[in-house]
Amino acid sequence: MYNNPILRERLDGMDEFEFREQPNRKRLRYGENNTYQHEDTDRQVDVLQRKIASLERTVEQERHNSAIAERKRRQTLRAYFTLVHDARYQATSLRKWMDSKIQCEEDGELEDCASDILNDVQERVHKIISLGHCPLSGEPLGERTYINTCGHIFDKAALVSKTLELCPECSHKMIYPRGF
Repeated sequence: MYNNPILRERLDGMDEFEFREQPNRKRLRYGENNTYQHEDTDRQVDVLQRKIASLERTVEQERHNSAIAERKRRQTLRAYFTLVHDARYQATSLRKWMDSKIQCEEDGELEDCASDILNDVQERVHKIISLGHCPLSGEPLGERTYINTCGHIFDKAALVSKTLELCPECSHKMIYPRGF
């Protein structure tokens, strides 16, 4: 019945009926396949399954973190390009204004006095300089900034003091992060 000599020795004198009537553990111990190894294997499988589940949670968390980082990167790029766009717009506006004033002077049609021109220049330069400042508080932008989805940058302290529905720069909807 069994080819293993050790098993044959243990089962010597026990007929098949007695073998089958043994309690489950004893019968398994004397069986051809050692199932205690299966119990150990089951424990190992459970441990490995828990490790796999843990690694899957870690991978999912890293995917989530990378998605958040990608959104932040896109918002930062959008803010950069919005800032560049606004600076170019203000610089182009100043250049066109200066060209029109120079043309008017060359044609002898300049009606503005020097103080009006100086005030206009100050106002336009102030608009360019204000691009690096929070539009709400007027403070220079530092480390505590918030970038809206439209790309405009605000000081967090100014946003906390005012709850805005729309961006004051472009009327785009303000979207605040959780726990802000």
